[in-house]
Amino acid sequence: MLSHDLGAIIRSKCPINHGYWEDVPEDPKKDFIDEISVNFDIDLDIVGPRGYIDLVMARRVRDFKHKLHKHFQLFSSPEEALANPPLEIIEKYAVHE
Repeated sequence: MLSHDLGAIIRSKCPINHGYWEDVPEDPKKDFIDEISVNFDIDLDIVGPRGYIDLVMARRVRDFKHKLHKHFQLFSSPEEALANPPLEIIEKYAVHE
């Protein structure tokens, strides 16, 4: 469940303008971690759980970016790809507007 929730947070809230998890600023990362700590009883001061969460979030960012890349490869031009964003992107930015 933890891994699933981490993926949901990444897909819905992580800014996609960063290439890698390491490039995401610390403030959003802290917000994501705080959200997880509300749903799960995890001591994030311990290096092991914090490292695991960071690793899973990095993987979820990579997986999400790869999925977006595969979607945009379906189109013959960048303009056509931008005109047809994946449903997850439409939902993500409709919620945050």
